[in-house]
Amino acid sequence: MNAIYSIHHEFTKLIFDGTKSLEFRNSIGNKIQTGDRIHVYETKKNHGAGAVIGYFTIKDIKKIPYHKTGTYFILPYYVEKFGTEEDKNMVKLAMGISLNDYDESIVLNYLYDQKSLDYMKTTHDVPDILSNMYRGYSPARFNQLHEKADKLCKACDAWAKQIGYYDLDDSSYWKYAIEITNPKKYDSGKPISDFQNSMGEVIKRAPQSWCYTID
Repeated sequence: MNAIYSIHHEFTKLIFDGTKSLEFRNSIGNKIQTGDRIHVYETKKNHGAGAVIGYFTIKDIKKIPYHKTGTYFILPYYVEKFGTEEDKNMVKLAMGISLNDYDESIVLNYLYDQKSLDYMKTTHDVPDILSNMYRGYSPARFNQLHEKADKLCKACDAWAKQIGYYDLDDSSYWKYAIEITNPKKYDSGKPISDFQNSMGEVIKRAPQSWCYTID
């Protein structure tokens, strides 16, 4: 079922310029599903329009799992949008690893270390850097790989904060991520009264968070 989401101006502009491809929510409604249209009500905060300024289609909905590092969830979306083919391949490999006694987010430290990722995928354990498997690795090479992974994760976190994944304390407590596709902005905003709720009644006041609409 279609819905109206209230979103602040700082994020609506990122939706319609293509920067923000994910919308984060703690509640989405049990009737919301992929393919539905979300009408974007831009709030009046920070000189926002106070009107419905466009819409987007839901490509996918993901429940955000808990991990010690928030980057773990958001990184695949970041590399899909901004990464190289190497980034995409290594992140895909890393995300397919399950570990027995560690939080899976630890794989982020080894993103470009093929040998370590292969070891973790096979053993479901974290390698010992002093083991024989690292024979032939110079300290400089080992550090280079880890610095490369750290650089990618920091760039991802900067984007994630820009699009609202992290709060001011760099924490994230969102429950759902809605993947955005085909955002369309109107030439001029539409009043909320142009829309009807699920009962067919004219919507007289913008929702605090969201509401269903039958357009």
